[in-house]
Amino acid sequence: MPDVPSSALPPHVSLRIAVTTGRRTTRSDLVIVGSRGSVHTPLGSPDATISEFPVSRLWPTVRALLPADSVARSAPAVTRAAERVPVSAEEAAILPALVRHAVTVTVTARAGGTAETPGTAETPGTPGTPGGGDVGAAAEDALALRTWLLTARDLYAVTSAPDGTTTVLRERAGALAATLQWDVAGALDHLVGALATTGAA
Repeated sequence: MPDVPSSALPPHVSLRIAVTTGRRTTRSDLVIVGSRGSVHTPLGSPDATISEFPVSRLWPTVRALLPADSVARSAPAVTRAAERVPVSAEEAAILPALVRHAVTVTVTARAGGTAETPGTAETPGTPGTPGGGDVGAAAEDALALRTWLLTARDLYAVTSAPDGTTTVLRERAGALAATLQWDVAGALDHLVGALATTGAA
């Protein structure tokens, strides 16, 4: 898939993966058009590469961009509701010292028109739906923004409420992969619906 501005692409779903370790952040962009995808990594580097992958290998492709430990790269697994509880005040106090990596995943669907950089939509969506979480939605966008904190043993999801408060939940290993797949599925559903509305599907 050619390296072209997203505004020039056909209808697509895009992902931005940002991994922060210490003071260094590495960003990669993935674009899905039909059954094929392309990955551009690392953004901003003279050594950046562009390669293609089948959509069936989305998670293995993303996994290779994440820190090389089991907390980040575990196979998809959904955290049960009873296991998803906020961290205690004592745990929250020491968590910053334990975090080894922070991972942000942005998912956007674009049916056409002028595209923006992933992460620019502002309208909150509905948690618990495909593409949900910290979500923005516009006529041509379905945006999911997720932030994860990784320690040597645990994975935490960070969510921000409209009132500015932040909740940190411990998740089981594999939740990052499962949530990413859920968000991409929601973005693809949104894209199909947007195209059907315009008669392009």
